[in-house]
Amino acid sequence: MGIRQETISDVIRELYIVAGKLNRLEKRGVDFGNGLKLHTAEIHAIEAIGHQKGITPSELCRHFEVTRGAVSQVIAKLERKGLIVKYRNPLFGKEKNLSLTDEGWKIFHWHDAFHQEMDGDFFRQLKGVDEKRAAEFVAFLNMISSRLDRYLKRDPA
Repeated sequence: MGIRQETISDVIRELYIVAGKLNRLEKRGVDFGNGLKLHTAEIHAIEAIGHQKGITPSELCRHFEVTRGAVSQVIAKLERKGLIVKYRNPLFGKEKNLSLTDEGWKIFHWHDAFHQEMDGDFFRQLKGVDEKRAAEFVAFLNMISSRLDRYLKRDPA
């Protein structure tokens, strides 16, 4: 006997609730004062640039699995806000590399502290869960993710 339809419906409902909360968290952005408000995509770009010294826009595209146009927009916004700088790669003249300004590093460190707090909170809440159960949950989420991929590939028309 497998899982009941009612249980599947409960799982899907809870996933929608969690996804909605994550989406709201992602969309709300962060106001750093002095007129500086950053959206999550900008903060995550700062994080990637801080972790990968000299990362290129193309590498950011691959990292986030987004188009060059999307990355270009984020880079332009971060440059205008004085959080990153582009510079020519000394070995490959056409290639541009990215680095954080002092203000960009402040955002990077704020984001790191935010994740330490949030991840620590999750760790404290979940530390009593045994490894096998957690691995099964990850496998379950991966299965759902692969099912969702099928629908994302479908033509919406």
